[in-house]
Amino acid sequence: MIPRLVIGAVAACGLALAAGCGGSEEPAASGQPAGQQAPTGSAEAGSEASAWADQVCTAIQAQASKMTTLPALNSNQPQEVRQAMLTYLDTLSGAFADLSSRIEAVGPPPVTGGGELVEETIGTLRETKQTLDNARSKAEGASPGDPAAFQSTMTEVGKKIQELQGMDDPTKNLKQNPVLQSAFAEAPACKRLEGE
Repeated sequence: MIPRLVIGAVAACGLALAAGCGGSEEPAASGQPAGQQAPTGSAEAGSEASAWADQVCTAIQAQASKMTTLPALNSNQPQEVRQAMLTYLDTLSGAFADLSSRIEAVGPPPVTGGGELVEETIGTLRETKQTLDNARSKAEGASPGDPAAFQSTMTEVGKKIQELQGMDDPTKNLKQNPVLQSAFAEAPACKRLEGE
């Protein structure tokens, strides 16, 4: 999932980044009211949940390449390094924004409490985006004309990004539900994300 992809990519340029996880009761994706979802563990719920998980993993897959495209930070020109970092942070922030919107559009899974699980996932993705936006603001203020201050600011930006290290797979809280755990293990798009 996202964390493994992003950590491996960003670590290559001296940073560490991972995505986090993170709904109200809403109508289920199947069209049933939240209180009338198929019983957890039923064959019907499992099939619907697998289809739902496939959509979520497809949404993640759509952003994965953006999250693993490394910035060009090997220049000896501070201005170029700053611009590369700004572009990279913009790309990551946009990817998390799009991912949260895509998952929101999929709707809650057909399991009890599915709305809350999705809301939590979306909330954490948005918090991750905000952390990236804060780091971008800091990087934008770095002054290439003052090498010491520039290095200090960029180090601080790196630390802000590193604060995200250790955050969980964005599907972790969803997988706490046994039906969804099986669904993520079985959905074709999820298998592709895991490299199966």
